[in-house]
Amino acid sequence: MNAKFTIQYGSNRDGEIIALSGFQSQDTVNIAGFSIQNQTFAEITNAPEALAFLKSEFVGILGLGFSNIAIDGITPPFFNLVAQGLIKKPVFSIYLNRKGTDAVNGGELILGGTDPGLYSGCLTYVPVSTAGYWQFTMESATVNGFSFCKNCEAILDVGTSLIVVPEENLNAINHILGIDHDHSSSVFFVDCFRISHLPDIIFTIGHREFRLKSTDYVLRYGQSCISGFTSLRGNKLLILGEIFLGVYYTVYDTVNKLIGMAPAVH
Repeated sequence: MNAKFTIQYGSNRDGEIIALSGFQSQDTVNIAGFSIQNQTFAEITNAPEALAFLKSEFVGILGLGFSNIAIDGITPPFFNLVAQGLIKKPVFSIYLNRKGTDAVNGGELILGGTDPGLYSGCLTYVPVSTAGYWQFTMESATVNGFSFCKNCEAILDVGTSLIVVPEENLNAINHILGIDHDHSSSVFFVDCFRISHLPDIIFTIGHREFRLKSTDYVLRYGQSCISGFTSLRGNKLLILGEIFLGVYYTVYDTVNKLIGMAPAVH
């Protein structure tokens, strides 16, 4: 195949868009011992030097969203795993361990099922509200009495590091966290000595509360502490990235279009 390929990514809260381009190829793609026949994928030949994954240890991105948001309607690998009968169930699950580099198990992508040993209690399931991203309707989200979601649309996204809130809510959250808003930066520093005094974030999903403690949503880098909240210009969705996914085990059912969540066991 020689078809051209172009995709765009939002790089920061200022709305800067980074474009990548290349060409499409087709081959047998092996994932975890499963050989997917005739899988179309993109080979990137042109990317800005500022792009994060050019400086990282990983060498590509595996999309896990629905095919209707894929460039040129390319069928994502997981959907081909199902279509080619390579896995028993049309379900995948994600476990992230953000407890430091000393963790024995840094995380798992489970294809075709779940691992009950990685979560506690029962899974709470909610329907996908719009199939594209893994999007659902969240009943509410509050911090210290301030509500930044009421029956709002949210997505789970392992490709997003932080929790992304609409711009109009970020200032209020920063104020509650004691952050002096700096319009010139998308990084918000928190006083490390105040972490234990900061309130829980409460997400209500499927009639259950999913809490994040301050130690979950404040990132510590040596002597610096950074808020796990940010925004993207023009975005109205609540995006639950790795900050949330490091605390909660998540399950994705592509046929029944359901999302399951439960506290992760670390």
